[in-house]
Amino acid sequence: MFVRIIDIPPGCATEDMRRAWVGLTLKLATDEEVAEQARLRRTDIPEDYVVRGRDAVDALFDAGKLEAAAYWCRPVCPSYLEFAREVCEEIG
Repeated sequence: MFVRIIDIPPGCATEDMRRAWVGLTLKLATDEEVAEQARLRRTDIPEDYVVRGRDAVDALFDAGKLEAAAYWCRPVCPSYLEFAREVCEEIG
């Protein structure tokens, strides 16, 4: 399953870096990956959409949003990123 980011996600990054996600289509992480990530972080399974960090950054790069791609990989790419449901649209 995929999601399209349709609005600026909330978060602590600058608005420009969060705005870069708008319009991108991202593949969701599997249920197993989400469960494992929650177990490792010792948290509940998030209600937000979860995507693999590398896949998300690759989508920024492929869209020509190089500054944002570099930002999200400093100092290393996150394993997973979460996007609030209210800024996403499910796609098949």
